[in-house]
Amino acid sequence: MPARPYAAMVLGALLGALLASQAHADVTAPPLSLGAMNRASSTIATGGTSQQALAANPGRKVFCVEDPSAATEDLFLDFGQPASTTSGVSIDIPPGSLFCMGGGAIYTGQITVNAVTTSHAFIVYEGQ
Repeated sequence: MPARPYAAMVLGALLGALLASQAHADVTAPPLSLGAMNRASSTIATGGTSQQALAANPGRKVFCVEDPSAATEDLFLDFGQPASTTSGVSIDIPPGSLFCMGGGAIYTGQITVNAVTTSHAFIVYEGQ
């Protein structure tokens, strides 16, 4: 869809402004060295119902959420609140894509995911 790149730029700018203002209590600036990267596969338990992908972790330095290429629909991600499958509410991850955050600032609170279909597979990565 043509709106996705623009939406990603706007979201990136808003997230950058939020991180720069340090307005969110769960954002920290960790060192850039990483230890082990953990990987876990899971599925959506009930389609249309948000669930936890990663628990809050003050030691988190990087994370990624992947919507595998075999998926037939988008996966949605949110920070500290239920992820919504309504377009424009949560971060939309198309099949075969992933969303990552790390480096100079990282969200360390709970991360949630949602998809329309029960058993929608996803993969999460987290580094400390």
